[in-house]
Amino acid sequence: MSDIFRNLNNNNEIECTRIIKENHSFINSVEDQFGLTVIHLAAQKRFLELLELIFNIVNENEKEFINFDIDAVDFNDNTALHYACSSSINEITPISFINKNLNHPYLNNSTTNVSNRDQSKKYQVVKLLLERGSSPSRYNKLNYCPVQLACKEIDFKVVELLQEYDTENTLKKPHRKIIDLNHYSLQLQSLQLPQISKYLETKTKERKQNIIDKLNDRQSIENGPTCLHLLLQSLNKIKSLTLEFIVSWDPMNDHDSSKLEEMIEKHHPLIRLAKLLFQQMHSQYSNQIDQCTGRTALQQFIYQFPSDTEEYTRFMAQDLQFNNIEISKDHFKVTFETLFLVLVRLWYHNNYQFSLNSQPSIFQSEQESSQDDCETSIGYMCYNESKSLLLSQVLNFLRFNMSEKDRLEIIESKNTREETPLFIAAANGNKLALDYLLEIGACPNSLNKYGCTPLHESLYLGYYEIAKKLILCGSDVNLGKSVYPGSNPLQIVCQQGDFDMFDFIIKHGGRLDCVDQDKNDLLTLAQDHEDLVDYINGHVQVYFKQTVCKVLSKYDFKEELDQIVSDQFMSSPYQIIKPLNYQPDSTNDITKITIEINQQSSSGFSRQLKIKSKEDVYYKHILLHKPTFQHLLTIIRNRFKPQESSSLQKLTNEQFQKRFIKSVLLRPDIILQDDYDLQFLKENDEIEIEFYK
Repeated sequence: MSDIFRNLNNNNEIECTRIIKENHSFINSVEDQFGLTVIHLAAQKRFLELLELIFNIVNENEKEFINFDIDAVDFNDNTALHYACSSSINEITPISFINKNLNHPYLNNSTTNVSNRDQSKKYQVVKLLLERGSSPSRYNKLNYCPVQLACKEIDFKVVELLQEYDTENTLKKPHRKIIDLNHYSLQLQSLQLPQISKYLETKTKERKQNIIDKLNDRQSIENGPTCLHLLLQSLNKIKSLTLEFIVSWDPMNDHDSSKLEEMIEKHHPLIRLAKLLFQQMHSQYSNQIDQCTGRTALQQFIYQFPSDTEEYTRFMAQDLQFNNIEISKDHFKVTFETLFLVLVRLWYHNNYQFSLNSQPSIFQSEQESSQDDCETSIGYMCYNESKSLLLSQVLNFLRFNMSEKDRLEIIESKNTREETPLFIAAANGNKLALDYLLEIGACPNSLNKYGCTPLHESLYLGYYEIAKKLILCGSDVNLGKSVYPGSNPLQIVCQQGDFDMFDFIIKHGGRLDCVDQDKNDLLTLAQDHEDLVDYINGHVQVYFKQTVCKVLSKYDFKEELDQIVSDQFMSSPYQIIKPLNYQPDSTNDITKITIEINQQSSSGFSRQLKIKSKEDVYYKHILLHKPTFQHLLTIIRNRFKPQESSSLQKLTNEQFQKRFIKSVLLRPDIILQDDYDLQFLKENDEIEIEFYK
């Protein structure tokens, strides 16, 4: 390695300047392994004074440097402008080339990475190269042009500058991603697992060959990531810029939420650059899919956000400093949440479709592409509690910026398995997402393509606390799956043998006389669970002709029946009409009883109601199983104060009411205070709750 390249590699600009002044011929020097010229490395190192010296010498000695080319390329077709816009040589070098030169100092010397150096001269270097005639629309062997590299760096000023000089509008073109088949083949070695059956080995080879054949036909992907994808692809870069923003604009954390939003809109480089990109693009740019991943830019951002607690904790709590200034975890979290909210608002105003499903990526085989693994933006946020930070911001935005119809269309949007976000949250035990979605009005009874509701799925997977919350918020406990064997929630729990969950479902409307499509009754399904068998044999299903149904103990039948008639039918006279010739001493031998209340106005009690807080615009739908104020308070706790409900579980409903609820109003002007007030509720009545501030 010559002296000029040795000093460039050691970041010694002063010595490089001395060498060039003494011997102009070094300007045309080329490094052997990478094909780098002096201006490549000078641009990558941000040596502004050295570049100015070189260009002045070239201008003053035109005859000597008649073949000088400011856009001379290295062995990977990178110009000096590529080097100026990237953060490291590794970023603009094919992996196969790196693998052949692993011990080269440019790849191993940390000083080669500009991310560790002062980048204050980056803009001036790019400007100098452009003024001296460097082309902003040249592509390297990885099919990156300078503006795409600057987007990856989230460098607003450089992208804006490049755009002024770019006559070919490369900003609008997606990255035609090159697939390095040799490197990709190495990745596929993970498919060749040891000691597998001959059948699996054959299938593995077929899958591998299928992918390689597809890539051989398409050396580059025409519709790869857009500049929006490149902008959002590095969470660590966004984190670093957010820390820099905090130190520069909000070091004391003394701004309210609206002021913080305004500051992020004006000053955060991510938002400024995103706005610039949207100004240059067509209206559907926000919905463009990257064929490499099958996702939009926003979906990809959500997908790569930490998906487990440990990873989330590291992202939110570690390395929170900029220029040796420590930043608190809470300060960073609030700022990042607000940044995402501003990001969501920007995408929304640029026609983003939140209900849009992702697509199979180009790397998937035809068999894999036919499988149901495509998801909506909201759905991606419901798999893990760590993504609930993003979900809460999106739902808050939808709550205050969309009509009820448009909001519910997004909340109830389904993936290719026909699962709503609420279904996904329930199926993954995500209590936080479940609370958020129920609070905003998600329907708990939607069916997926296999005929399951969120309640069915949570019970199958043993998430009983989630199942109880769904039941309290209106899930139908008697709805069977629409596919074989048609099991309803009680039948599922009966087979599992969980006594507490079985009793909970019974107390919230479950029916003892149900049978599945194979005509199996509950006794048959519970035959391996003695406590459930005793429970079933000791209770009787009671139907009131006025549509209410209850399960009552056979041993205290008369007392429980009289209590229900008193509570729900105002002690009206009644008579048992089925079975015929019923005798009180025959209750132990009966499994089902039908009762008629002798009052024309009595219609039993099970009400579908509309309910909202005083601050809300839209109503939520709830199912009130019992006309008791306690039951209504339980629903209010789960629908409106899920976080308080879970964190203050030791509070009784009365204590909860005193602490949080100022009034419960049957609109327009009837105050609800006790059980008696609930007797007169009708279907679709509107209830409004005013909470203490």
